[in-house]
Amino acid sequence: MAAERTAKKRRCKRAKHALKPYRDGDDRQSPVIDLLADLQHDCTAKGVDFEMALRVATNHFCDEQAEEARRGR
Repeated sequence: MAAERTAKKRRCKRAKHALKPYRDGDDRQSPVIDLLADLQHDCTAKGVDFEMALRVATNHFCDEQAEEARRGR
């Protein structure tokens, strides 16, 4: 359980670091949108299927959330 909390904190810290160049003021939505758009551009340039990657990432997130709910968090 402690390892899962640590992993979640680590993931949030990585996301915060990735969003840092996009932050401007108190707006929390625009930096996420801008990062995702840049990732789409990068994926297109590298031949990576962004939509598929986003679906898989969403599935992983949902699985992790469901596991937390089962454990009563």
